[in-house]
Amino acid sequence: MAYMLLWSAIERYAKFRYPGTYCIEERIRQLPTEKCFDKLVRQHVVAGQASKVVDVGNLGRAVF
Repeated sequence: MAYMLLWSAIERYAKFRYPGTYCIEERIRQLPTEKCFDKLVRQHVVAGQASKVVDVGNLGRAVF
């Protein structure tokens, strides 16, 4: 449940940060270009322990 809340927050942030006709995948792929976002992820995610990211609307399809 916490993962769903986190993902919802990321999607919402990406939607407001990158307005336009981009699909949500394109918006989310732009997040690593932000220095502050990249810094926070590197502080809180241990390398090699992240699982694949999937589209919650289609759980069989990997996004990243």
